[in-house]
Amino acid sequence: MRRAILPISLVLLSFGALTALFMWIFQGQRDDVAAAREFLTLLAAGDHGAASEFMTPALSRQINSADLNLRLGNLEQWDRLSFPSRSSNWAGEDRSTEITGTGTTVSGCESSLTIRIENGQIDAFNITPLCPAQDVET
Repeated sequence: MRRAILPISLVLLSFGALTALFMWIFQGQRDDVAAAREFLTLLAAGDHGAASEFMTPALSRQINSADLNLRLGNLEQWDRLSFPSRSSNWAGEDRSTEITGTGTTVSGCESSLTIRIENGQIDAFNITPLCPAQDVET
């Protein structure tokens, strides 16, 4: 009986260690997706200053909040953001993630989304096509 307990204990311990490893690995991707969602939501809300805080310093130097306003100032609000494709690479402590998916606006306009994240910060993004907000006439 004692001989059976040791292998079962080792199997359970190994399973627990593997589970913890997978959770640790994929937590970075979950955090990156959350950052991408928040970034895109802030862009559509017109809060370009807050959105630029999610960007790497290098991207912020290339595109400041005024540039974001000029290029993306009139985006329609997102109804749904979906990121079915995620790819992460690790180089020591550095993590690079590319997330691709689609964003659908309230009016039904669909954009292809690609976001590259370096260590939790947006390093590049592409929204094609841009879906401008519809002017409401009263």
